[in-house]
Amino acid sequence: MKTEVIKIESGMIECPVVNDQRYVAIKPVCEILGVDPDSQRQAIQTHPLFASTAVLNPVVAGDGKQREMLCLPLKRFFLWLGGIHPNKVKEEARENVLRYQELISDILYEKFVEEPEFYKMKSEQKEKLREQLDLIDESREKLRKQLKNVENLTWEDFKASNRQLRLSFSE
Repeated sequence: MKTEVIKIESGMIECPVVNDQRYVAIKPVCEILGVDPDSQRQAIQTHPLFASTAVLNPVVAGDGKQREMLCLPLKRFFLWLGGIHPNKVKEEARENVLRYQELISDILYEKFVEEPEFYKMKSEQKEKLREQLDLIDESREKLRKQLKNVENLTWEDFKASNRQLRLSFSE
């Protein structure tokens, strides 16, 4: 089985990859955060979304031995982490939990609010520039026609117009 290692400030977390899906071992994360792994395992196993996706995977534990650990798919991991209630963990763990929840909240806000706003503004700006380019193209075409008219003027045309060059720049 393939594994990836994620470094989180004060520790390393081994992430097993099963069928091209990355998982995060819950116990090492709880230890880094300072929250009780048993209560979090219980919360995961009783939560309808997490219970249906949590699996036991072999993971190298802190003592270097391989053990079966409860793992969540990475795509569910952040929701679980965001759902840990800071008032239900030890006081010394609250700051860590809140810090990670704030980080996750900021990342999700950026991804789902700010990034789409950026792409919307970018699209609107591109549309305005395309409209300006279309106007410039129309103006160029008019100028090309006027240039061609000047190029096609003959001496006879000049004499026929009482020796006047008549150019219309308002077309």
